[in-house]
Amino acid sequence: MARGCLLAALVAARAAATNEYSHACGRQGFVDLRFDIYDGTLRDEDLFSDSDAYCILTVSNVTKYSALAINNNGPVYDEFFLFGCQELGANVSMTCYDYDTYDADDLIFDAVHVGDWPASKEVITWYDVDDPTYYVNVDFTYETPPPSPAPTATFAPTAAALRTVRSKKTEDADPASAGIVLAVGAVVGALVVGGVV
Repeated sequence: MARGCLLAALVAARAAATNEYSHACGRQGFVDLRFDIYDGTLRDEDLFSDSDAYCILTVSNVTKYSALAINNNGPVYDEFFLFGCQELGANVSMTCYDYDTYDADDLIFDAVHVGDWPASKEVITWYDVDDPTYYVNVDFTYETPPPSPAPTATFAPTAAALRTVRSKKTEDADPASAGIVLAVGAVVGALVVGGVV
């Protein structure tokens, strides 16, 4: 039993360390993807006990690992994985293995390829490629970004418009403030022409 607790803790720590989240995907055709794995029924590859199952989820080039369900062919994971910014409809794969201490881990579940993603937050049953009696319940959670706002026009007065404004202000102003208005107008004009404003 100590072996199982240690393995479960190590796999869970590795899974937690790889859950990063992109808060501002915002690119057209891309979404922030959360993948939830709930429970399932997996084949038994152990001779003397049930499987020690863990799952590997891959979206595009990002891979995540579930916790290890010790001695259980009907694991309840209730885990989620954040895959960050992904292309909507990107390839998603999931395989589950029976952890073995002395031999290579045995493949106990290979999910059928999902062609189109299901609706966001819709729980689906993902069946094994070879035998539909084995399955895992999952859901994809994502939101498509809102459309980009229309570009806004910015007003940058031309040098001729600034000269006109300056000359009108100096005609109405007293001689002492005329120099200040012309100086401020020259600075603003230089900033606009120089691309600062």
